[in-house]
Amino acid sequence: MADIQTLSTGLADAVAAVGQSLVEIRASRRPGTGIAWSPEFVVTANHVVRRDDGIVVVAEDGKERTASLVGRDSSTDLALLQVEGPPLVPVTWVEDVQIRVGELVMPVGRVQGRVRTTLGIVSDVHGAWQTSRGGQVDTWIEVDGSLPHGFSGGPLVAASGKVVGVNTTGLTRRGAILPYATVARVVNHLEQHGSIQPGYLGVGFYPGDLPDDVASVAGQKDALMTVSLEPGGPGDQAGMQVGDALVRLDGAPVTGLRHLIGLLTSKGSSHEVVLTVVRAGSLVDVRVQLGARPTRRGWCG
Repeated sequence: MADIQTLSTGLADAVAAVGQSLVEIRASRRPGTGIAWSPEFVVTANHVVRRDDGIVVVAEDGKERTASLVGRDSSTDLALLQVEGPPLVPVTWVEDVQIRVGELVMPVGRVQGRVRTTLGIVSDVHGAWQTSRGGQVDTWIEVDGSLPHGFSGGPLVAASGKVVGVNTTGLTRRGAILPYATVARVVNHLEQHGSIQPGYLGVGFYPGDLPDDVASVAGQKDALMTVSLEPGGPGDQAGMQVGDALVRLDGAPVTGLRHLIGLLTSKGSSHEVVLTVVRAGSLVDVRVQLGARPTRRGWCG
């Protein structure tokens, strides 16, 4: 019984310690949670910040503070806010993924001004993965537990009281955790450059296999067949043609649509890339100035 009480007290202490670093985000119809990254910056889930201005956060003291959007990255569902008022208390992160399958963890949120939590268990820890929007996440961490409304943007807390990552329901149906390495990389970019705009080609592709004789020229079997071009889009302006078979981007083999989206996201808009395509049986390099990916759908790259 004493061991159970010790565990219970330790978990409660961990939640209390993290709670002082959490804010409630009021920037949409459904509030979310934010984590103090530094005394003036808060990191949260991008999908809970529905507007670019008029953002309000509520800290531990219960007082509303004005926040401004520093930048957002839809590919990893992260946003960075700068908060006015007294300095915040940053959390302590698990900088290396030392979490193990079977460990108890706690999603924590600040909802209606109060700190709330639930209990889960780490069910899987795996390698890097790519989101459906092309974002690169350093480690897959899966938790057998729920993520209540208002917890998105809040921390996953280990029994030690350190933060394992940022919780979000904006990337997968069951929720996802963004570890420190991913959060730090994105936050650093947002601080220096503002919002991340994924690169855009304005080209429609369909995956296919090259014939053996053409594959020997290209050096690979996989290719993305150009099936459509957005009139006036970056690919069209650079001279891409329907029928081109894309095999490399900046010298790196392109292995599929998701891979291409990830490469374009990492390059970002306004970046110049070299596309290597197979055209009429020969390899041709096409230089393209990437645009910003529009919100409408229908173009693969």
